[in-house]
Amino acid sequence: MHSSCDPSSQCRSDEKCEPKRIAVTDPVAEKLLLGILLNSTIFKYPQDYVLGKDTFYVESFNNVINIYQDRRIAFGDKQYNARSNLAVCQWNENVDRDYTSISNPRNPRTPRSVRGKKTFKFRGNIWKTFVNVVYSRKRTRRN
Repeated sequence: MHSSCDPSSQCRSDEKCEPKRIAVTDPVAEKLLLGILLNSTIFKYPQDYVLGKDTFYVESFNNVINIYQDRRIAFGDKQYNARSNLAVCQWNENVDRDYTSISNPRNPRTPRSVRGKKTFKFRGNIWKTFVNVVYSRKRTRRN
């Protein structure tokens, strides 16, 4: 029944694992449900969703966003975009650092700690870019 499931799926290791089912008896409801299911992206491209088990990247990014965008403060569009870009820079610089420990295989939801402190090199890069832009404009105005 589950021959195309990933080897790490619960249905492969647990013989008692069965999905819960609700019988649809109305033919109109059955036709509508079948149409929705057959036209869904997940049905058309299942290979893209088979291994989608972890959400730690999204959760990690949301934690960084919360640092730069306090929910209690309403930012204008320019400041909101600037803060979003800073969060993206920080997250990109620190994502996938080496781990100091490996998650316990018995509990895959256990977070892993990371090695070393966060880096903030992106701030220096932003400052250098800003200074270069400002001084290049001054040079072009003089000429």
